Amino acid sequence: MNHFTSRVGMLVFLGALSFAQQSWQDGFEGYAPGTKLDGVGGWRGFNGQANNRAVVSAAKAFTGSQSIELKPDADIVQELEGPVAGRWTVLAHVYVPSTATKNSAFVLFNRYEVAGPKRWAGQIIFDSSLGQCFIYDGANHPKRTTLETDRWVPIRFEIDLDIDWADVYYDGTFIAGYVWSAGVFGQNNNGRRSIAAVDLVRDPVVGGASVFFDAIQVTYRGGGFVGTRFCSPAVANSTGLPGTLTAFGSTQAPGDQPLRLHAAGLPPGAPLFLLVARNEDLLPNAFGGQGTLCLGAPIGNAVFSYADGVGRAALDIDANGLPFGGGYAIKPGETWRFQVLYRDRNPGSTTNLTDAVAVSF
Repeated sequence: MNHFTSRVGMLVFLGALSFAQQSWQDGFEGYAPGTKLDGVGGWRGFNGQANNRAVVSAAKAFTGSQSIELKPDADIVQELEGPVAGRWTVLAHVYVPSTATKNSAFVLFNRYEVAGPKRWAGQIIFDSSLGQCFIYDGANHPKRTTLETDRWVPIRFEIDLDIDWADVYYDGTFIAGYVWSAGVFGQNNNGRRSIAAVDLVRDPVVGGASVFFDAIQVTYRGGGFVGTRFCSPAVANSTGLPGTLTAFGSTQAPGDQPLRLHAAGLPPGAPLFLLVARNEDLLPNAFGGQGTLCLGAPIGNAVFSYADGVGRAALDIDANGLPFGGGYAIKPGETWRFQVLYRDRNPGSTTNLTDAVAVSF
């Protein structure tokens, strides 16, 4: 049976964000064998329509003794609480018999309203007729890989709602990454930074063996805004916008999860350095460029990277080994400040800086 846990997020003083984290799972163990899941355990037919083709079965199981069997024309949905921040793992296990001849699919929505708007955000199609698995990654032509049969195969989405990104794994192998809110075809269409629903689908054509799913989980992994931004807004760059820097994730020191910094509003493809310091300062036209340096000496260079095609970069900080003075383990109670220095042409070759963020550990 499914289990739902709600952890209400603390309101971060100085206005970062207040949100709830919702984790959900279903291993199909609490139902009687043969139960048709429409209207049971939070499951409903797609768009609220009756669907009795998804049945609890003891024929296969990844964990325990039962799973959900998708018969022809199964289309069953579990609506979620719709988390809008943080990092999440969506994990499921699928069993496709080699005797299957039709298609089935695992689908995620970032927007799902019965008799209302729906936005497909994640989709994996198991094409038994071609022996291929199609993973949609925001492009017109999905990635494909060999369909594994006659065994349980994990499928996994690592979704970071804070930076609007999803990575997809099939059988433990990374397949694709894409902008989550833009959806499976990259067309956006009012998509959201949310995980709204899980949908299990089986081709309506009768024939071939059933497909099974088990141990489906939506798990909160951390995240949410942390720290305090300052020195805002930054000087506008060649895009006409100021670069921004936001912090998410863990502030534990020492910690086993990284602090993630998200830079945005940068020139696409721009090379960049993440700067780190304990102190604040205010120095216009720093480094002979157009930006204002908001960090005080001494300053370290923590990370070198590049902005992506839409001017964003995700930068992880290891609190156990901050690249500062040859390596530094952040201590509890310390506050560190971060800012991104990046290249630009505005109109000639120059540099600029984002605003800055202070994070207390």
